[in-house]
Parts: sequence; C-alpha cells; structure tokens
Amino acid sequence: MDLLKNKVILVTGAGSGIGKAIATACAREGARIVLCDIATHALAAAEAEIRDISRGGIGLLTLVPGRAGLAGRNPPAGHADGARHAIQSADLTRLRAVHTPGHASNHICYLLEEEKTLFTGDHVMQASTVVINPPDGDMAAYLASLRALLAEDLEWLAPGHGFLMAEPQRAIEWIIAHRLKREAKVIEALAAHATATADALLPVVYDDVPTRLHPMAMRSLTAHLQKLRADGRAAEQDGRWSLRA
Repeated sequence: MDLLKNKVILVTGAGSGIGKAIATACAREGARIVLCDIATHALAAAEAEIRDISRGGIGLLTLVPGRAGLAGRNPPAGHADGARHAIQSADLTRLRAVHTPGHASNHICYLLEEEKTLFTGDHVMQASTVVINPPDGDMAAYLASLRALLAEDLEWLAPGHGFLMAEPQRAIEWIIAHRLKREAKVIEALAAHATATADALLPVVYDDVPTRLHPMAMRSLTAHLQKLRADGRAAEQDGRWSLRA
C-alpha cells in the first residue's frame, strides 16, 4: 500500500503503547515518522522499537516544558521558560509544537505557522468547554496556557472536537472569561457557607449545567477549588472547603 509512502506522520505521545503501535504501523507502510514526546527516554525507546522496520526515516521532537507549564515542576537545567520546538519540511512548511498544560500536564498544540492555524487538540474545543481533571489536570496551568496563546499570531483554531474556529483571540478570551466567571461562582458559594463539601457546592456552582453532566463538572470544580487553595484564597480540611480570611 502506497497511501502512506513518503508521507510525514507526526506521532504524539510516542512513548505510550498506542503511540508506538501507530508509529510501527505507519513505518511499515513507508511513512516518514516524527516521534514526539515530553520525555527523551520515551522517545529513545520508541525509536529503538521501529528503527529496524522504518523505510522512510525517523525524526525526534522533544518537548521541554517551561517553568510556567507543568504546575509545581521545574524544567531541566539550561532550558528557558516556555521553550518550544519545531519541525520544518523541505518546502519550508513549519509546524511548531507548543506545550499547553491544563487539560493534561503533557498536552501539546501544533501551530502551522504559514497558515496561522493552531491544532488545539483538547485544549480548545468548538461548542464545548474542556474538562480539567486533577491531579494531572490543573486549572491554573490551563489559564496560563490560554493566556500564552493570546500572544501568538493566529487566524484559525482547529480543535480536536468540532469545526474550524475563526477569530481565535476572541474565542480564547471568551474561554478565559468563562473560567473566571465559574471561579467567581465558587467563591460566592464558599462565602455563603462556613464550610462545605464539594458535593454541596456542585449544584450551586453548576446550576446552569444539566445534572446528568454533574459527574464531569465535579472534576472541573475540584480543579477550581485546588487553584483557589494554591492562590491562598481557600482552605480544605477533612473534605470540607472554606474561604480563607
């Protein structure tokens, strides 16, 4: 089959089982494989597995998170904050990988610079908001990643779910405002109680969300509460939350 011959296939999360399986299958068909992961040891292991069967060549793309990326973790010594990496084809098309933690600590968006199009994966979705699921999901990191994207020269967002989105700056600013409004509702709900469990806060904070979606909303509520705690605005003891004076 020549469908993939000489095509460039970018495999994200190359160190995972499914990433290795995709890379292996595409390599057997003659595709040029670019393995991408945040861990260099994972890249080395994945490359070793497909080296003998690859007919189109293998490239490696290592993502190095900036200090503002993975919450509570530091980048390796010698790498600047917000470090980003890119690959460039022979026709000068440039695809830049941008580390955007929040939905997941290792989430990556890809910017096709010539088209000013950002492939957002699960970072930004069309007609839906993203679930932030601790402990790997982090609300503070998510907001920081969104704000960082405002500095990019973008014309289109290409989400992993939904359709192409025009006016990227406006869309991103709306998401930030929406999250901060939700955070304000959390603070308001906490202010109405001396202490409260997350279960008690949920129907108040997400009173505009159908109850069938509340189990998913609980994850984002937990992320909001943890962000407020990290900001020094909330405290938790024995599963009960309160505002800090």
